[in-house]
This record gives sequence, C-alpha cells and structure tokens, in this order.
Amino acid sequence: MDGNVDGPYKDVIQGHGHVIDSLYAESGPAPASWWIPVGNGTTIIAAHRRLRALGWPAALHGVGSPGNNPIVTSWPGPYRMLPRDVVVTTEHNEPLVNWHALHGPDALAAIDDSGGAVHAVADDELLAAQALLARHDMTVGAAGSAALAGLMAYVRTGPVRGNQIVLLSGR
Repeated sequence: MDGNVDGPYKDVIQGHGHVIDSLYAESGPAPASWWIPVGNGTTIIAAHRRLRALGWPAALHGVGSPGNNPIVTSWPGPYRMLPRDVVVTTEHNEPLVNWHALHGPDALAAIDDSGGAVHAVADDELLAAQALLARHDMTVGAAGSAALAGLMAYVRTGPVRGNQIVLLSGR
C-alpha cells in the first residue's frame, strides 16, 4: 500500500493515526511527549488528531533536517516554503527533506497546540541514533532514527520528565 501523502489513498492521515490507537490500547497513562520524524507533517497531524480524540494529551515534538525542511526552518513562526535550490538531500536525511511540506502549516499548528516543539538534527546525530538502535538489534535507517536523535539532543539540554514515546520508521 502506498502510504505517501500524495499517493492514491486519500485517508492517509487517518491511517497514520492507527499507530496512536495501538499504543493507546497497550499503554497506561498518557506519555509526557511524543517524538516524531517530520517530513511532510502527515504523522504529526494524525497523532494530534487521534490524541485529542482519545483524550490522551501529550506534547508533540517534530524532528527533521536542519535547513532542509520548511517545518523545521519555520518553527516557531508561520510556515514558509524553502527555495528549491537550498534543500540538500543526503543519503542519511532523505525523506526528511523537501522545499515544501504538504501539511506544513497544519503540522506547525498541531505542534504548537500540543505544547511541543520542532527540533533539527544533523546527519551525524541521525547516524548516532541509528547506531544506538543497531546495538539493540533494531534495523532502522538514519532518517527513520530522527525522532530518537531529537530526544537524544534534547536530553543534553536538561532533564526530561515523564514517559517519552519515540516513533521510528524503517527509512
């Protein structure tokens, strides 16, 4: 199935919300925060909608590539697309990069409404998170490790309170 936001299935946002439903069914109290890779903003919007519908509030933290994603570069202000020629795709940051995030404005609003924030992580941080996961027998691409890389960077700035849920993807 094509789960891309510009693919043939129009209910992709609803489909991305199923991960929230699954974790809700298996977990206890709401976590303090969710850490989610951000590309087009689709998963952030889905998480926000489902968390609100379930009455399971938590801060949403979007994590993406610095200078290469308009959600990341726009935070905390209004959404601004990037010039196409400034986006640099590497073997590690793709699919976190784009000059225009299809759901960028709504993703920024969802993050703000949740009390979360947007974080930028460089390729070396993606690789460090990927290596940590590999030491625990988890095969995740560098970009799929973005949310963990964001949490790891955030922890270096001070204490983190409450449970944190980190969403990983295969690529």
